[in-house]
Amino acid sequence: MYQDLRRFRHDYLNILLSMDQAIRSQDLELIEQTYNEVLAPSKEKLSADYYDFGKLKNIKTSAVKSILYNKFSYAMQKGIEVEIEINDDVAVQHTKLLDAIRILSILLDNAIEATLQSDHPHLLVAYIKDTNLERVIIENSISVERVAIAPLFKENYTTKKENEGQGLATVSRILNHYPNVTLKTSSHDYKFTQELVLNKG
Repeated sequence: MYQDLRRFRHDYLNILLSMDQAIRSQDLELIEQTYNEVLAPSKEKLSADYYDFGKLKNIKTSAVKSILYNKFSYAMQKGIEVEIEINDDVAVQHTKLLDAIRILSILLDNAIEATLQSDHPHLLVAYIKDTNLERVIIENSISVERVAIAPLFKENYTTKKENEGQGLATVSRILNHYPNVTLKTSSHDYKFTQELVLNKG
């Protein structure tokens, strides 16, 4: 990604040079033609969502970084608008690494699958660090105004075929081993939000 950005910066300088020549000519038709054929198409590449992946540098646990990168890449390939807010250093310290990966994978898989059914697929992942608390927020758009929460955590409850989709019951079982970690789930205004709250005290 870094090399791709470097190449694009180099190309963009050449694009600006082409605009400079057109402007110096004071030929409005040539300026418009150069903009439409050269500069305008480059805007899409410049604003590509995956440059937001740079925020993953704050994740100090490589296995978690890898999981997030792969989930986000898949989501973007599916046309989901991905918003990443990770501005503080993140390291898995208060839970087993395998459990952290299982929880994140389940929550992200569920979020991606659900948002693909909405009219405007959007996924937000944020990490917020306070003095005694850490919060991981995963929010996605959904196709209905709200979802009933309680049934989602019941054993053997699923809305999917072939008895799949029991991930949240698995999350609950894992969290039972960590009294310092809670999961807050809410749904309203065509959004579904999972908030993992870790009490460092």
